[in-house]
Amino acid sequence: MSGAGPAFPDPGRHGRHISWLAAADAAGKLLSVVYFIYVTRQLGLEEHGWYGVYVALAPVFSVIATAGFYDVIARDAARDPAAAPSLMAAAMIVQLVILTLLAPLAWLGAVLAGYPPSLQGVVVMASAVAFLSGAVN
Repeated sequence: MSGAGPAFPDPGRHGRHISWLAAADAAGKLLSVVYFIYVTRQLGLEEHGWYGVYVALAPVFSVIATAGFYDVIARDAARDPAAAPSLMAAAMIVQLVILTLLAPLAWLGAVLAGYPPSLQGVVVMASAVAFLSGAVN
C-alpha cells in the first residue's frame, strides 16, 4: 500500500496530554501503594484501628463538608464566568461553617462512643482533612 499513512499515526497533542495525565495518575497510585505499605508496616495493632477509623470517616466527612458545592459552582461558572471567584469564596465560607459544626460533633460522637483521647483526635482530624480536601478541589 503505497501512499498509506504510517501504521501508528501520531496521536497528536491531545493524545500526548492524555498520556501524561495517565502516567501522572499511575505514578500517584504507585506512590500511594508504596506509602500504604510503609505505613501499615510501621503501625502497631492499636494504630491500625485508628488508621481504619480515619480511612472510614474521612470520605464520609468529605461528602458532608463539600455538600455538592463544586457541582453548583461548575454549573453557575459556566453560565457566568465572572461570578466564579465570588461563588468559590461563598462555598469556602459555607464549608468553614460546616467544619466548625462538624468537628465538635465528631469529637462529641467519639467521646460518647468511648474512644480514647488519641482516637478522638483522629476523628477530629478526619473532619478537618475533609475541609482541606474540599478546599483543594
